[in-house]
Amino acid sequence: MSSSHANLSLPLSEDEFAELDLFLMSDATSDETMRIDGLDGYLMTIAIGPKQVPLKRWLPEIWVPDEQDSPQFNSKA
Repeated sequence: MSSSHANLSLPLSEDEFAELDLFLMSDATSDETMRIDGLDGYLMTIAIGPKQVPLKRWLPEIWVPDEQDSPQFNSKA
């Protein structure tokens, strides 16, 4: 996102969606990381489910089944 104060309730732009797709397929993530189509369905299920799922429970599942395969970021930003 271009702004650190972006409105997170807005849908991603086409450019942001493409950037996310490239990141998910990059060498920074494990081969086990969800791809964009799987992520879309996963997040939709969380959003429409009957109960709120805590972030710390669903977010790690996007990246990997194992913590050792977590994404490798160049910075914490």
